[in-house]
Amino acid sequence: MWIDLYTKSEGRICVLAKGIKNVKSHLHGKIELFSLIELSLEKRNSYIIKGIVAKNYFLDLRKSPEKLSFASAILEITLALLPEGYKSNQYFELLKNTLNELAISKKEILIMYAFQIKSLCLLGYLTDQKICSKCNQKFNTDLFLDCNNYSFYCKDCHQTETQNTVNLSLNTLKILNFLQKSPFSEIQKLALPTKKILDELSILITQLNIFEYRALKSFKFLQDLHEQKVLYTQHTQSPRYCLKLN
Repeated sequence: MWIDLYTKSEGRICVLAKGIKNVKSHLHGKIELFSLIELSLEKRNSYIIKGIVAKNYFLDLRKSPEKLSFASAILEITLALLPEGYKSNQYFELLKNTLNELAISKKEILIMYAFQIKSLCLLGYLTDQKICSKCNQKFNTDLFLDCNNYSFYCKDCHQTETQNTVNLSLNTLKILNFLQKSPFSEIQKLALPTKKILDELSILITQLNIFEYRALKSFKFLQDLHEQKVLYTQHTQSPRYCLKLN
């Protein structure tokens, strides 16, 4: 069986796990989704798994359909964003820390947005923005993201640039920069943003068109859960907003 992995030393690779479905194999049952493992690899024409030591299966991710769907989306995003052979220790740590935080967090939507924003920043699609990309003036009102060159413009400069833009509030920009720069320990302390801000973040990410979000099965499942009102908190009965696909 061929398996996609993201490793610390080799980045994203496709490996051959011989006999993994055989119950008598020493590899059987040792590779699970969302698991942190140590591998012994042999490299010939391709990578072949020779041994596995499990470090963390993140079992809490399997305790709710919501956590499971967010974790699945994280893996789907990784496969969609990163070509085979891409290598970054920072991305490995981000992936590991995200799954760890997602397993224990009650603010899954914040962890999910933070992962996406941090990923896009690591790959160079987004940067920490406080000033207009054209006039270099500090933002003091609503702004616009150019989805063609991933630049931020103030209202005046936006009128002279491309029209393929997303309108963002100043508060959304502050949340965007906070999620990009802050560790998960600080993100956990953040109150859940308003629906308007979450919707703007969702639109921003989907409109970048780096890949087709509608094709991700995990996001469709989250949307179905949301429509069935499963994503409601037990105490407040307020909706836990999921990612919009429109």
